[in-house]
Amino acid sequence: MQPEALAVSKSAAGRTDLATGLAWNLVSLAFLALAGILLNIAIGRWYSPAALGTFNVVFAIYIFLSQLAAFGLQFSALQAVSTAGVDDAVKLRRIIQGGLLACLAIASLVTLCAFLGTPLLARLFPAVPDFAAAWVLAAPGLIPFALNKLLLGVVNGLQHMRAFAVLQAGRYVFILASLGILTALGAPGYSLAGVLAVGEFILLCALASYVARIVPMRGEWREALHESRRHLRFGIRILPAGMVGELNTRVDVLMLGALLNDRAAGVYSIAALIFEAALQAVVVVRNNISPQLARSMAASDRAGILKFSRKLGLGVTLVMAFGALGAYLLYPHVAGLLFGDQDFAAAHQPLFWLMLALPFAAAPLCYSLILSQANRPALQSLAMTLSLAVNFLGNALLIPRFGMEGAAFAMGLSAIAMGIMIVVISRLALRVRLFI
Repeated sequence: MQPEALAVSKSAAGRTDLATGLAWNLVSLAFLALAGILLNIAIGRWYSPAALGTFNVVFAIYIFLSQLAAFGLQFSALQAVSTAGVDDAVKLRRIIQGGLLACLAIASLVTLCAFLGTPLLARLFPAVPDFAAAWVLAAPGLIPFALNKLLLGVVNGLQHMRAFAVLQAGRYVFILASLGILTALGAPGYSLAGVLAVGEFILLCALASYVARIVPMRGEWREALHESRRHLRFGIRILPAGMVGELNTRVDVLMLGALLNDRAAGVYSIAALIFEAALQAVVVVRNNISPQLARSMAASDRAGILKFSRKLGLGVTLVMAFGALGAYLLYPHVAGLLFGDQDFAAAHQPLFWLMLALPFAAAPLCYSLILSQANRPALQSLAMTLSLAVNFLGNALLIPRFGMEGAAFAMGLSAIAMGIMIVVISRLALRVRLFI
């Protein structure tokens, strides 16, 4: 078999249908949620709420800057690969190689600036004294994180959702293993931020090996430069969406750390973790429907999109409503067992507001990439920016008066606002009806 034909056959062979993809990624989600909880429990139990607060403040900055490092190129790769199909190995190779060239250049520049900006970042969080020491250990992970985002976008676009699930889960396997080693060695609390970088470097090796096996990389890098420019044009328009999207999920923790203290950020981060774990179930659905959604919009199958969204929306809303109720009722009974520190019981109050918002926001957020997949990245950025504005303003007004509960209310309101904007902008700009 010719190399190009072999690449096409491997691309097709790894594809999964929607049901199989959802099943694998829900299992992966369960593992990710458990791993995330274990990560926070380990730091909170064997160190302190302050150490957990430092870790999560650093993590919030790390995730935000990782979006700048990735430059939205993961969304460009997802859209390009989804519409390219699996029958053109040359095109797929140029999409991947072009993305890697652009991503490596941008991520290297961002990482350099992140190191140079350490003193400035530390001054933003005077109540987090170990920030600078923790940050310089996490920052090297920005380059592999950005490349991993791009390669996961490729795997998602190919609809290799079984591999996508396993590789996503692998990130936390590597992080937890690194954390276990540091804890056993009695490392100081600030050093735990280094596990973020270690996990990404190991994941990059696994991802690069998998993608290269499906679409063998050849010496066509000069031809890939044209594709790099296309990626960058797409990326610059959707970059605000990626950065704002990640900042939107962390702004509450960041503002608690800035306006209150590291202890409040650490306690609240447990409630935020539960909310984020629930939203990861939404991300699983979104990732599985996005490739087909791009093809449906390209074929102008608006009736099919509406019919499917109604069926999906009902199921997602019911599941999230029962899950939110269960999480809220169970938390007081498990918090003491898990953490051994009664300070974490205070996370129950903000958890109420987060869980109340979840059923209303979940279904629309399954379509949070619809504008990107329709090749309208600027509109995607606009919607995300408006959502962040609601979140930031709410946190700024409510945290000084209501503390953690104010942060939770602002976050929940922002999620609902984002869902409404997705439905409205899809109707006005794409003439695509969702749910109604």
